[in-house]
Parts: sequence; structure tokens; C-alpha cells
Amino acid sequence: MPHVDHMLVPVDLHDSADPVLAWAVLLARTLGSRITVLHANESFEGMRRHALAQTDLESWRTAYNQWAHETVAALVARHCEGLAVATVLAEGRAYEAIIDAVAKDSAKLVVMGTHGQSWYRRILLGSTAEAFLRTAPCPVLIVPNAEEVKEVKVPPRIKTLLLPTDFSLGGMVSEEWALQLAANNDIFLLHAIENPLLDTYDPDAVVIDFQQAMAEALTRPPRSAQPFWVQAHRVAHAKLAVLQQKFMGVRARTELLVQEGAPVRTILDTAEQRGVDLIVMATHGRSGVRRLLLGSVTEAVLRSTSRPVLAVRSE
Repeated sequence: MPHVDHMLVPVDLHDSADPVLAWAVLLARTLGSRITVLHANESFEGMRRHALAQTDLESWRTAYNQWAHETVAALVARHCEGLAVATVLAEGRAYEAIIDAVAKDSAKLVVMGTHGQSWYRRILLGSTAEAFLRTAPCPVLIVPNAEEVKEVKVPPRIKTLLLPTDFSLGGMVSEEWALQLAANNDIFLLHAIENPLLDTYDPDAVVIDFQQAMAEALTRPPRSAQPFWVQAHRVAHAKLAVLQQKFMGVRARTELLVQEGAPVRTILDTAEQRGVDLIVMATHGRSGVRRLLLGSVTEAVLRSTSRPVLAVRSE
């Protein structure tokens, strides 16, 4: 299983960073991890390029660093009692500062937020989150950062967890992370069937009873691919049952869900209907999270859900 002894938490102090740090603290207590809180001053380079007088620039820089230090300290004081926490103030692009910090301190997990407005998140997660997701060397927990949430009155929890799977080898990494977080909780193991003719469901094993199909056609319009859908459901349930065995060792209460439809819509609907606290997903798929243009299942879910998503990169 993954061992997380250090996590990095980049925060944008111009948005509400409380939900992001609150989730980081929850995982730090669950996984026994120390935290590094990082804030990057992205304005300094731009101001320097605009040729401000050196004395004015240094004065602004000093004032900004003092404000950032005090703001981060207050944030840590609100959320991190009893945890080992370090703070880092950097200058330059936030994306580059995050990459450098992960490499320098070997962070095993990054917890970060998205930009606030929901309409904006449906187009872009935010330049920093997007850029990092495409190249992230470690799992990333994305916390939707709604603008109206200025403080966390009720600490987050993980009582219900959703693990979508396509049964690929790449999905095993997200399964390992789900196991870390599923102890004594409810976990929904979900598979969406979009095409019953995929090799995943062994369609060549289907035997079609043409006489029965003809008889049924006398009373209702036949579903020509019905035997393949039945086979797909049977295979999917069997594979989920094998996965279910892994969670028995952590005393998780599991429910197997096989739905027909597009994976993104199925995941979003299930998360809402079941009221899950966290979605755990692998970042592989048809396009992958490293693709130049967004479009993977994981990214589409990230853009539309109001729930935190742990995106685990598959090799």
C-alpha cells in the first residue's frame, strides 16, 4: 500500500484556502503524514518586469511577504493543531514552485484547490491545477474551492467513498489508495458499461437463443444486443466481487454498482445520489490526464463535481 509520510499543500491566499487545508489535515491524521504548506507569490516577477523603482519593489515585496507569512500562520493555527507543519513562501509561477517543492521534499501527495466559480471550472480547473495534473509525479487531491466558502465550520470527513473502475491494470493504483482510506467506512465500487461489446466483457462467450428472441419479439420490440448487455453485467459484477475481497481486510462496508451509460455521467450521478465524501480515480483512460487538451474521464469529473477527487496517476 502507498506510504504517505509527507504531503504538500499549495494554497492561493487570494481565495479561501481553508477547505483545502482542512482536507489535507484530515488525510494527514488518517495517514500519519507531515504537511508542508506552500504559497507562491506570482505577482513579484510581473511587477519586476514592469520596471518599478527598486526601492518601491522591495518595499512591496517586504509587505507582501509579511502579509503572506501572517496569513499562512493563521491558516495553520486554525486547522493543524498537533501536526508537524512546515511553511514555504516562494516567488514565481505557482506551478513551477509546486513541481520544485515536490521534487525537493519528496512529497507523496499534493492537496490543492480549484478556482472558485463553477462555470469557470467547467471549462478549466484553473491554470495551476491543470498544469500540475498533467505532469504530477504523485497523486493529487483536488478540493473544489467554492468562493462562498470563507471558513470551514464543520471539518470534512470520509465516511462514504466512491471508487469507479474500468478493470484495467492502471486502475489498480487507485484501488490501493482507496484501501488506505476505506477502513470502517462505506465504499461504493462502481463500473459503468458504455459498450457491452468490449473485450472486457468477453462478448465471444455470448450464446444467442434466436427462438426465444423471436418469441419475445411478438410481444415487445426486441433489444437486439440484450444478450451482450446481460453478459456485460454478469462479467462486471464478477470482477467487482473480486475487488470487493480486498476491502474485507480493512472492515469496509462495500456495495457493488454496475450501471449502463457514459462513465462521466454515471460517476457524477452516483456521487450525488449516494452522497459520497470522496471520489478516488485513476488518471489513465482514453486520453489520460497528461493530454494537451482536457477530455479524460477523470478531468471531466473534476470539472463538474462539487466533491473532492483523489486523482492517482497510473503508469
